[in-house]
Amino acid sequence: MKQLFRAVVLVSLIGGWAMATAAVHVIRVKDQVFPRVITKGELGYHDTFVDTRNWTLNDDRAHAALVQRLIDTNQTDLLAHTVNSNSAPVRAQLIAAVGNKLAAMDHDLLDKGKLEIKTVASEKTRMD
Repeated sequence: MKQLFRAVVLVSLIGGWAMATAAVHVIRVKDQVFPRVITKGELGYHDTFVDTRNWTLNDDRAHAALVQRLIDTNQTDLLAHTVNSNSAPVRAQLIAAVGNKLAAMDHDLLDKGKLEIKTVASEKTRMD
């Protein structure tokens, strides 16, 4: 009986940790000592542990679901080092970068990104 109880507790602990890792992104970010933990939009093991310190815009495109989640939770500052800081806001550049991949999933997101880029471009033109 004692061994059965231990086995049930062990299976419960392992199952709980497995479920917990399926529910979060652990993101290692440039210039931060500790990784950031962000909840996922849906359960799954894709992009659970991500090191973005050496990422470029191409990597953002390859991990479109993660970038989408960062956009949804207004945490695009975590990927600021992957975009050109002089051209447009980080959020707008990330939306434009993953827009083609996400177009089938969310047309509104793509339109918002294009609108933000156009707005920033027109404001820069007016300032000059």
